[in-house]
Amino acid sequence: MSLTLQSLLDQGCFLAGDEGLNKDVIAETLIPRVIYFTIDSAASDPTRRGLVMVTSTVGLVNGNAALPTTALVHHLQFASVADPLDSTVAKKMRFANSWPEFIRPLDSTLGYFLAVQSSGANQFYYTQPGTAYSPSSGYTGNITLTTPQIPTLPATASTAITVNGEIEQDLVLNVAKAIKGDLWMKQGA
Repeated sequence: MSLTLQSLLDQGCFLAGDEGLNKDVIAETLIPRVIYFTIDSAASDPTRRGLVMVTSTVGLVNGNAALPTTALVHHLQFASVADPLDSTVAKKMRFANSWPEFIRPLDSTLGYFLAVQSSGANQFYYTQPGTAYSPSSGYTGNITLTTPQIPTLPATASTAITVNGEIEQDLVLNVAKAIKGDLWMKQGA
């Protein structure tokens, strides 16, 4: 579904009641944080994670590439990797929890992937099954991050936010909560 930024602001302010009156400008400044909070919360819940998943194609050069800036990298462990040229690769890929595990894996018959933050960007590293990591001669080509895919922030283009209908409702409710100061309160208190 697609929700315009203005509609999100209007609905959130309306649901906030008296506290939302004339708060359009304030609500607009909260939108990036509300979007992040909403998507991250859904991605953290195994029963809702599928609502915020997307497929990304990553072009690798020597086994690494920059990840999309919208990717929530701390949820990468829920992703899997497929090679469009070899359908057997996906079953042999594993997420590596750390750089030492990535460069010296316990099972050398598997392929591994990892994201490392470097200079503010998230670098994605990949080794094919049965291949040791080499920074100068790694895999070059496209791979696909597939089901379950990396949860990402929704794409915004021309003031539209495109998300699943359930997440759309969460965004509106969370804008109202943020305006009222309730969104950042400790959950369950």
